[in-house]
Amino acid sequence: MDVDPSGKFVYTANVNANTISAYSVDTSTGLLTPIPGSPFPAGANPFFVAVHPSGDFLYADNVNGENVSAYAVDSNTGALTGIPGSPFTVGSGPRAMALDRTGKYAYVANTNSNNVSAPTIESATGVLQPIACSPFPSGNGPNWAIVDPLSKFLYVANLSSNNISVFAIDPATGFLTSVGTVAAGAGPISMTLVK
Repeated sequence: MDVDPSGKFVYTANVNANTISAYSVDTSTGLLTPIPGSPFPAGANPFFVAVHPSGDFLYADNVNGENVSAYAVDSNTGALTGIPGSPFTVGSGPRAMALDRTGKYAYVANTNSNNVSAPTIESATGVLQPIACSPFPSGNGPNWAIVDPLSKFLYVANLSSNNISVFAIDPATGFLTSVGTVAAGAGPISMTLVK
């Protein structure tokens, strides 16, 4: 589930229905109202959604499709429209996606292929384009990805190898350089960062 930067809309991936549900938020009560046209079609088993920092685009990892569905977001209604060329190919079993704060790069944790796909995001269209050397190897069963608030580092929780991969992000290219791994408990499945 993700909220757009304005706080007006909420989106959730419906993994068993192959759809994305979209809601408008009543900012005084917190109640959610389905957006006309919702739920919107997605790929095979959407598992995770991420809203672009601009609020203009939404991305959904399709865990059984080995791809990411991309949508333009209507800033007035919150409705989703598929971006031409979508879905975009990533690794096997994409489970989570992290976007850098500038909205230039996306990082997709691919559970079944034990790597991280790193496409660039075209600012005007939202189209995803793979960068050189992508995907990047991670631990076994990467299941979560998060970018630090300064967009300097990517952290990936590896469910099957019980550790966290740490990568430095090149701000000019999005290229990932492994900094190393750190041990975690059995089956790390999610993470968060606190400022």
